[in-house]
Amino acid sequence: MIAYIKGKPVSKTENSVVIDVGGIGYQVNMPSGDIAQIGEQSVMVHTYLQIREDNPPELYGFLTTEQLSYFHK
Repeated sequence: MIAYIKGKPVSKTENSVVIDVGGIGYQVNMPSGDIAQIGEQSVMVHTYLQIREDNPPELYGFLTTEQLSYFHK
């Protein structure tokens, strides 16, 4: 499990952010409100990795552990 990612955001879309962590870019699906709060400095994102048989793995991220807990419910 990937508990969190900490690194520099390199690109954003409406629904995701690519975060560079040690030269590897992780695409993290996030709520648009969280994406709007991310600047150019290093960011820490609490994550949930979803793996299903019928879809490729998806990484979801949130700026707070409270949001992550709500997502689990």
